[in-house]
Amino acid sequence: MSLSTKSSDILNYNDLVARYETDLIENLRGFGFQTDYLDLWVPDEDLSRSLLNLLDAAATAGRDTLTVRLPASHAAQLRQSDFLSQAQTRCTCRQNEDGADIILQFTNVRLPDAGHHVAVSATTSASTIQAEESRRTKTVRAPLQQPKEIARLYAQALYVLPGASASPALDTAQAGVAVKATCDGLTLEAAISPDHVVTAMAYSGARTPVSQRLAQTMLRLFIGLPILEIAGHGAIRVEYHLRDHGTPPVPGIAIPEATEPAFALVIHLARELLSDYRQKTGYSEHRNLFDTPPGPTWMKASEAERRQMLSDAFAKDGIPPQVVSIIAIEYDVRVVISLDGDLARNPADHMLRLERSIKRHVDSRLELFLAEVKDHNKIRRLSESGA
Repeated sequence: MSLSTKSSDILNYNDLVARYETDLIENLRGFGFQTDYLDLWVPDEDLSRSLLNLLDAAATAGRDTLTVRLPASHAAQLRQSDFLSQAQTRCTCRQNEDGADIILQFTNVRLPDAGHHVAVSATTSASTIQAEESRRTKTVRAPLQQPKEIARLYAQALYVLPGASASPALDTAQAGVAVKATCDGLTLEAAISPDHVVTAMAYSGARTPVSQRLAQTMLRLFIGLPILEIAGHGAIRVEYHLRDHGTPPVPGIAIPEATEPAFALVIHLARELLSDYRQKTGYSEHRNLFDTPPGPTWMKASEAERRQMLSDAFAKDGIPPQVVSIIAIEYDVRVVISLDGDLARNPADHMLRLERSIKRHVDSRLELFLAEVKDHNKIRRLSESGA
């Protein structure tokens, strides 16, 4: 068998899963892969879903080729789940044998029914970037219409809002550039400052209760964010804000266009705002370095007040204070804890639940880390240190 991919470029699936499970405890944030798409990947007990999640992670990061090595014993499981036919919606797939393993080569990797992502260099012109963003916007899976329905998972948060066909008009006196995006009669306007941040927004032409409330949610979440952040992660922010966090919307990565067709409206409008801004200003930056800081309540709190806020958050979700010890709060966002009792026996099963608790009740920017567990065997420690 001849492979065009070097062996060093082939991902060993079993090694990836083992490393994920180890790093989930020892290095929760980022998982230590040093690779953008692997940092997005969440494995699944179902092999087929796990590989599809891996393809979605690669596509989200803009990678269009992938090669994975699997034990040949997995082949039957993939056939039973009809994996190859499912993969065709995301890529071109070829399977080869290599001794006791099978090699899966994925090319033209893309999100389901979405356009390809292209890598952009620092010298790419604004017009080239604008043309690519426009092409991607037109290939969003859902029809670009004002949605009439939305999944129950999002409806409860959405319908808290009163709903209105229009907001107060955009204040043209706002400093910066006025830009506009339209989809099926719904118009979103924004004022963008010289440092590329949205300072004001308005909408008009909403014809359905869902589109009215989605537009209101965009105004609530997007003002104060850079236009690049809105175009790149605006729909993700809307999806996460509206989601009922009791149940994940899909296994693995929750990509807005894959979880709910109504979010296609948000994706289209966000990208069109950036496209209009590029056209009017020649703005060509594509690297989004924005990082949301914690809110003022957390930032103004003392160390003791922060610890109390975290303990109260755990208590609200029925987690006894004696099983979670707050070791340190670092860089204003890193919360380092240790676990006792039942939680300590299976920390990986509880860390995400605990992090969701502090994000929901304290601040969405906070990140949870498990303190390193010291080896109490003195002889083994001395041996490892070379003493």
